[in-house]
Amino acid sequence: TSAAAAAARLRGHGGVRCTVAVTRFVVGSTKPCLGSSSVHVVVFSDGCDKGGPADLGGHRGLYFERLEEVGSVALDELVWEEAEQGRPATGVVYDT
Repeated sequence: TSAAAAAARLRGHGGVRCTVAVTRFVVGSTKPCLGSSSVHVVVFSDGCDKGGPADLGGHRGLYFERLEEVGSVALDELVWEEAEQGRPATGVVYDT
């Protein structure tokens, strides 16, 4: 199951705020959904903002090492920022 599907299932439980963290490359290379969305999107840089995984040789090796490193930092910052806003995380779904 994907992180998006898990977030959708969680959203069905009233009062759950779902946030998806995605790279700048993903945001820039996908079409926005039309209509309103109940999922909050947070964008972070993995250092491959223009070319995505291709900047580091594709979807393996170096790219995933970089994504794990900067993604972990972005997730940590997101969790702390949400807690400071009075919205502590009660669960995390992680997918690469």
